[in-house]
Formats: sequence, structure tokens, C-alpha cells
Amino acid sequence: MHYVTGHKNPDADSVASAIAYAWHLRATGTDPEAEAVLLGEPSKEAAFLLREAGLAQPPILTEFPAGCTLHIVDTSNPAELHGLSGCTIASVVDHHKLSGLTTSEPLTVVVEKVGCTATILNNMITMLGVTIPREVAFLMLGAIISDTLNLTGPTTTELDRQAVQWLAPIAEVEADELAKLQFAAKSDLSGQTPAGIITADSKVFEMGIEKLHIGSHETADPSAALGMIAELKTALAAHVAAQGLTGGLFFIVDILKSEAHLVASDERTQEIASRAYGCTFPNGIAHLPGIVSRKAQMVPPLQALLG
Repeated sequence: MHYVTGHKNPDADSVASAIAYAWHLRATGTDPEAEAVLLGEPSKEAAFLLREAGLAQPPILTEFPAGCTLHIVDTSNPAELHGLSGCTIASVVDHHKLSGLTTSEPLTVVVEKVGCTATILNNMITMLGVTIPREVAFLMLGAIISDTLNLTGPTTTELDRQAVQWLAPIAEVEADELAKLQFAAKSDLSGQTPAGIITADSKVFEMGIEKLHIGSHETADPSAALGMIAELKTALAAHVAAQGLTGGLFFIVDILKSEAHLVASDERTQEIASRAYGCTFPNGIAHLPGIVSRKAQMVPPLQALLG
């Protein structure tokens, strides 16, 4: 059992990179048994990209079987994975900071400061002169569009731009047109509960004595989420209590206007956010112009404040 997987709450990059890396490992003979798996239901955007690419959703694992070999993408944080006891970690490909992963033997690690893990994989594959299948290129292109907000986000690099230019012709789609379609899919809240919305794209961060849930909903039309702020805040507070966290923050990110609306789980966490971002919460909602990236803009001010 040789698995390639990303983090829990799999988003576009986690899903696309797992599939792309599994294909790469098989195509190069590095790991002929590599199989992409997910650690939960894919996000709506990721599910949209799978459908449009004509690919089946990878199997979902609730735990890793003992003795399996793992290739990990889009994270190196054990808290974002199932229990790793009894697994052999063969490689990690990621665009986040290294975070607490330890192994009993050497492994391959590729970590680069780019906007998307799929960008790293594109470079790895193209350096070998291997032709990427159309459907895999489509997923990778969608992942880069998602993570960089169609190359407008603060984590975007020149390598991301080059990857989009390379992948779009192979995927047989215009990047801007794909961005419109997948952002519409990302914005769709139909069929989702408040609890599902606040946890769909979320991570837990430990900072000093705080253990904070930080979630976000990226959308081209924030009106739907803003219209259910009371329900979202209630769900956020309930989730924080159920998980034994110290607080929670939820950002509604307006992709088109490059801004966020922020709610907190309680007054204490709201005060922390006010100090971190220099904002106020009239009617319980803070307006944060220019804030769109969790990695680059949401987390660092909190870490600077809380340690």
C-alpha cells in the first residue's frame, strides 16, 4: 500500500497535487504502486475540477493502514494528517513551512516558496521532459488558479505564472475562463450547513497559549455568507468548544475585491484579532481590505502577537 495524500479538508491543491504526484511517481518508476487518496470529502471547487477534468474522485481514507508507505503533498504538519504511527514516509512536496514532521529514516523533501504545490510538481515533471496528460494538467492548472487567486494573491511567484502559461495549452483551456468557472463553484454554499462552511477550509494553529481555529470561505459573491453571519458565528463558537480550542476566526474572502470580512467565536478572540489586525468589529464583523491569504496575511500577524 503506497499512498499519495494531502491534508484533511482537501482543497484544490491537495487533491490535484496528490493525483499529479501519484501519476509522476508511477510514470518515472519511482514508485509504481503510488495511489492518490484523500483524507476527507473534497471541497466544492476540488470536486468541480475533478468533474471537469473527467477524473474519478480518489478513495477516502479514515486512517492509514499499518505498514503503508506515504508520499505527502501540500502539508508537513502531522496534525493535518491521520495518525502516522506504523507508516513509512517516503517523500514530502509542499509550499508551506516545515511543521513538526519526524521520520525514522531519510526521505525526499521538496519545499519551495511558491503559491501552490502544483507549481512545484509542474517544475519537477517538466524538468524530466515528460508530457503531462491533459486531465492531470487541468487539475494542476486549477489548483494554481485557486491557491494564487488566479495569480493575483500575495503568495504568487513568477514560477506560478510560468506554470500557468505552460499548463493551460496542455489542459486545453483558457486560464481566465477556468478561473471564472471554478470561483463560481467555490462560491456556492448550497447544501452546506453553517458548521460545514466554517470547517470546509480551516486549520488549527497553536500560538503561545492559544489554540486557534482559522477558517476561510473564498467567494466571488460574499453576500450569501454575510447573510448568515449569526449562524456562522454560532457554529464557530460551538466548534471551538467541541474541539477544546481557545478561540476561532472565520474570514469571508471576497476574491474580486481582494478583501475579507472577519468574525470571531467570542469576545476574547475578537480582542486578539483587533490587536493583531488593527481592526474594529462594528456589529460583530471586521472589514479587512487587502487580506486574502491565510498563509501570508491572516496567520503572521497573530503569530507576531501571540508568539
